[in-house]
Amino acid sequence: MVMDEIIKYQPDRPADAGLSGFFSARFARIALIFHRIPRFSTVTKTKVVVDFDKTHEKYDFHCHDFSPLAGISSLVKADNYDGATFIELLTPLLSVQNNQIPRHENFHGVTDCSFLLFHRDLLHIYWDTILDRVPTRQSIDKFTMAISDCIRYTEKSRKPNQMNRFRDEMIESVKKGFLTPLCAAIENDLRVLSHQHLVVNERDKSPQENLDFYKKIMSEPEIRLYGLVLDAKDFVSCNLQKTFYDLTAVTLHDRHAYSKMAMLAKQRYGLDLIDGMLPNCCIGQSLDVVKVMRSLGEFVSDFNYCLNQQLFIEKTSPNRSLRVLTAEHMADSMRTHGLGVLNTSVNVTYQFLRSKFAVFNQFLRDEHIHAQLQKDIRYFRENLEALKKLYPPKRAEHFNKAFSQLTSQEGEPTYMDRFRMLVTQMGNALGFVRSMSSGAAAVASQMKAYDTIVDDIVISESDGDTPLQPLKELLTDLRDQANKNRDFTKASSFYYGFLFQSKILVEVFRSAFLDDLKYAHLLDFFVAVPALTVNYVEHMLVCRDRLKKRAQHNKETTFTDDGFIMGLAYILTVLKLWPQFTSLNWFRSITKKCTADYEALTEEMKSSKDPRNVHLKAARLQAFEREFKLLSYTFQSARVFFAIDDDIE
Repeated sequence: MVMDEIIKYQPDRPADAGLSGFFSARFARIALIFHRIPRFSTVTKTKVVVDFDKTHEKYDFHCHDFSPLAGISSLVKADNYDGATFIELLTPLLSVQNNQIPRHENFHGVTDCSFLLFHRDLLHIYWDTILDRVPTRQSIDKFTMAISDCIRYTEKSRKPNQMNRFRDEMIESVKKGFLTPLCAAIENDLRVLSHQHLVVNERDKSPQENLDFYKKIMSEPEIRLYGLVLDAKDFVSCNLQKTFYDLTAVTLHDRHAYSKMAMLAKQRYGLDLIDGMLPNCCIGQSLDVVKVMRSLGEFVSDFNYCLNQQLFIEKTSPNRSLRVLTAEHMADSMRTHGLGVLNTSVNVTYQFLRSKFAVFNQFLRDEHIHAQLQKDIRYFRENLEALKKLYPPKRAEHFNKAFSQLTSQEGEPTYMDRFRMLVTQMGNALGFVRSMSSGAAAVASQMKAYDTIVDDIVISESDGDTPLQPLKELLTDLRDQANKNRDFTKASSFYYGFLFQSKILVEVFRSAFLDDLKYAHLLDFFVAVPALTVNYVEHMLVCRDRLKKRAQHNKETTFTDDGFIMGLAYILTVLKLWPQFTSLNWFRSITKKCTADYEALTEEMKSSKDPRNVHLKAARLQAFEREFKLLSYTFQSARVFFAIDDDIE
């Protein structure tokens, strides 16, 4: 009978809660709302006084006329009651209610919190200060039940959609006062975690109590408002995804940092953030390789290549700074565009070399050039023993001076300078491919950690058509793709990758030049190499002397030009002229000449009346010898990059 009375007068109790839990929730909701409001009291018609003490942050239910309510109050506060004791105390209270309290003033009316509808500021203040107070998760649920009473009360309004408007207002208050600041707090915590390698101020760190509260909310994210459920975890996830995406789109070089924060969000709060799939970038990224390939001709003309450090540096600039493109910059561009640009660079370089070989062919077909080359070859072969198999430097200097005088207008590059620049541009294009291979190797080394080992994929042999058959086919495709990735990674390694690509670029032109008799005049190129090296050394000496002077606006600032050496090594490899060039013993001949010149200067020093002139000649000779030594060392290094099996002796 008692149980029937309870159910009769409590029609809206939670279906999944016990009677004692329901009444404790009702009493606790009133205490939760007003426990910080000083000396708030309400006297009902049954002389039940609800008194809240702000100082001790506890509440008491005082009943002046009957003790069962006081017993229930102490029982609820003790939080150690059982169902039998609760029913025993509630029985006389129901009897009093049936006899003394009007029908509409039952316990539901006493504990109803719909009066908060007329004190909405309290609702907004609660959500605005929730992160400062860090309440328990249970107290938040009790407060949302109080708001649900207000929403339920608005159903009685005669105005249409009053309940929906009030509920939308409460939802907006929860988002603005609680969920949005919660997103900012979690984001700040993730930033602190991602910068643990730096010294972080303690004021920027969230207290451990707050962190535990954030984790509790993420583990129990549901906020119920009278038939509507707000998921705090989904709200925070969507907010962080949008924030990370927007910030990454503005600064692509921070993509790695936000990816790290997304991983920390998964580990710390269980948030599954979707990758924005934005391209990667680096804060120090220079020229983009795609833009370079679109204007490769201008790039190889305006930049100088350094073989040892694998970088390109601008020749001239209207500003006080020069642009630089390194292999690291190319690796950053590959992370942005993918490794597929490596094959594109080889194709673009092939098209460029094809056009430059056409100009190279026209130069050697010139009657004056061809006649001079034939004359030098014949002279060297006829006087081979007298020259001690050393090509005479005087003939190379004469060749250089003779064709350096051929120019269309004063101030423009000479005929030999243009030929040297042609070879340099071809070498710069090959240096670009080499740097791209180095960048691909750096990217592939990072991809290696995610590669799939074939032995780790075990596919069992099963007979018949089973549900595992589609899985077996999927694993087979995955294994094949892993093998392709591994082969591409191996081909993209630093040395073997460029050797493979250079071999392609060598063989494609070799088959065209050596199999056709109309290109037979190209085989005389080896004897023009000494004259080209002399022109190159003189050019570098002029550039280095210019660097010693005060910088001049829009003047070429060249201190390295290894593209010329790369171009020479490549052309000799394509035409199979390494044995012929080696027979000239050119660098040994230069060393012998420098030694003889030093001896002559020593004798001149003894008899000279003006020693300053002799010192200038000695300094000039020393610089000349140093440049040729650097040229010799770099030339041998460049030969290694084009070392095809049938050319290596």
